[in-house]
Amino acid sequence: MNYRNFERCLFHPDQGINFLTGANAQGKTNLLEAVLMVLTGRPMRGAQESYLVNGHAASGGLKTEIHRGGVDDVVEVRLTREDRKIRINGREAGSGQLPGPAAVSLFTPADLSLVQGSPQERRRFIDLELSALDRSYAGIWRRYQRALWQKNKAVLAQRARGPDTEVWDEQLALYGSKIMILRNLWLASFGREAGELYREISGDGTLAVELTASCAGGQGLEEKEVLESLREALGSGRDDQGPAAVGPHRDDLVLGVGGMNARYSSSQGEQRTVALCLRLAGHGLRRRELGEDPLLLLDDAFYELDQRRRERLMGVIAGAGQVLATSVSAPGTGIGRVFNIEGGSISG
Repeated sequence: MNYRNFERCLFHPDQGINFLTGANAQGKTNLLEAVLMVLTGRPMRGAQESYLVNGHAASGGLKTEIHRGGVDDVVEVRLTREDRKIRINGREAGSGQLPGPAAVSLFTPADLSLVQGSPQERRRFIDLELSALDRSYAGIWRRYQRALWQKNKAVLAQRARGPDTEVWDEQLALYGSKIMILRNLWLASFGREAGELYREISGDGTLAVELTASCAGGQGLEEKEVLESLREALGSGRDDQGPAAVGPHRDDLVLGVGGMNARYSSSQGEQRTVALCLRLAGHGLRRRELGEDPLLLLDDAFYELDQRRRERLMGVIAGAGQVLATSVSAPGTGIGRVFNIEGGSISG
């Protein structure tokens, strides 16, 4: 093992809810991160290998059995302070061969940035959620980003309209319109799911999730209409001699609670509830549309929620498949299995 503050650890969670309890800085989040690592090949917070290996060791590793889609795989992640290597069923593999983001949903306290943070945080959330549902989306987004980079580079170099910018505008319109259509289709289901979850957890509140775009491209338009709208908007902006100011790279999610923007009008506990609903909505969509049960990881999700919301959240996650949730103490509802973590050791 020798992972973070764990020297050795044997963990057999139940198929339902599992609570990882204990005082602060004992290793609860580290265990969640280890689970995330074997599913995606990536740690939380983009940590480097040198931080993942236990301070008393030169190397470490993780090993788990994954039962998914009727297939059983043994996954190993071997770590040194310089790199990591993955093996699946004894053979070397890349992170792309792991189950990936579609197999796991993660909530952490950092997800408050989905409500409090910049539009870039929310766009990244949209892109990751869509990529988990539709593998083609990531490729379209990469092509759009490449065209955007090339267009901005050409504009800054020429400081005037030229044939290069027109070429890249056409690419931006082509891929941007596809992105806008896919985002709107996703939003129709996602917004409804998030709103229902918010009502269930809050008891009586309303959550509206809306997508604001820098040009016309809303729901109900055909792909050809969105393409023409974006093409026209890009063309009309050429004379400003600046980087592309319209397109899906300027979109934002507006999160409204009771008709007010949650970013500015909601309390911290309310914002945490909204962020939770966003993550849980993504989890629910994956379960329904992919026909599989992603693992749900909740890091300190119950913090700052009142007792009623905690109880309602328990009701929601009781039907969410396999769940690993960290908390200083178990909610006390009698639901789920409780593990205690202390100093990098686990019992229960």
